[in-house]
Amino acid sequence: MRQVNRMSFVCLKCINSLVYFFKKKRLSFLRQFRVISKDDYRVLKNVLKEQRKKENSRLGVAYNVFDGEELLEASVRSIRSVADYIVVVYQTTSNFREAASEELIPLLEKLKRQGLIDDMYLYCPQFSHSDDHYNERYKRDIGLELVKRAGCDYFLSMDTDEFYHAEQVKEAIDFIYDEKIGSSAVNIIEYLREPTNQLVNGYTFAPIACKSDYNFYVPFIMKIHRFKKQRHSGVHFPCLVDPTRGLNNRERFYLFEKHKVAMHHMCTVRRDLARKYANSNLRKAYQDKELAELQEKILGFDFDKNLVEVSIFNGVYVQKVPNVFEINISKEISNA
Repeated sequence: MRQVNRMSFVCLKCINSLVYFFKKKRLSFLRQFRVISKDDYRVLKNVLKEQRKKENSRLGVAYNVFDGEELLEASVRSIRSVADYIVVVYQTTSNFREAASEELIPLLEKLKRQGLIDDMYLYCPQFSHSDDHYNERYKRDIGLELVKRAGCDYFLSMDTDEFYHAEQVKEAIDFIYDEKIGSSAVNIIEYLREPTNQLVNGYTFAPIACKSDYNFYVPFIMKIHRFKKQRHSGVHFPCLVDPTRGLNNRERFYLFEKHKVAMHHMCTVRRDLARKYANSNLRKAYQDKELAELQEKILGFDFDKNLVEVSIFNGVYVQKVPNVFEINISKEISNA
């Protein structure tokens, strides 16, 4: 696994800042003595600004993986072009003591050979801890630390069933850098059973009592600090998110509009849905009977049962959309 000495990284950052300063001063000097034209000065200044942005807005992504490996490659491909570093923090034993699929490690090794991921890190869960969310939080903290060591400036935590449009992420990174945003969140667009069944302004697990006005988000890109302690706690996060994913960053926060960037959540798109629920923290929030009933509803969902273009699931509209992320969970995973 790639290691970067933190002090060396800080020295490199200082040198880059000095280089940028002298380049800028030299450019001003050339303009002052009319060595270059006013138009050329503006062009070169913008080029220098974009170069500095690129050098100081490197994005690192850490995946949290146990199951759902059939979605991982498509998810990684959705953001690889905008991520400077991708690491997978994986488990071979779940937080509920179940063994991972035999396909997981060969798949990760294949993705690394192909350059789709940069590193993989094995996490062994602790079963004696009293905090139900300890393992999930600690895994994400490990991912953050690995992204820091890789020299990245921004951090994004992801699961195997999460997808983004790369062009939206690129625009979001530019906005976050320009506006000096410390932490951010985005809306969630959920899918039901198939990557072509999109829920319309609804969630599979929305509480019945407040289904019509329930809003749930996911933490998005966070600014990395070299010497400040950053941990996943959820205590100081300004909107409703998964309690294992809120990063305790008190700097400027921004909630992106859904049409600008959103996380596409294939939460019930699985080859084996029962395995997901058997090893999910949802077991802490729902009774086994409730989960079994919901799973039965999901597996029994038939889009064409009601209408041609719009259907209904559990009181939520479902619309047909193209399979833009090219997800295919029916085929066997190739490790070639």
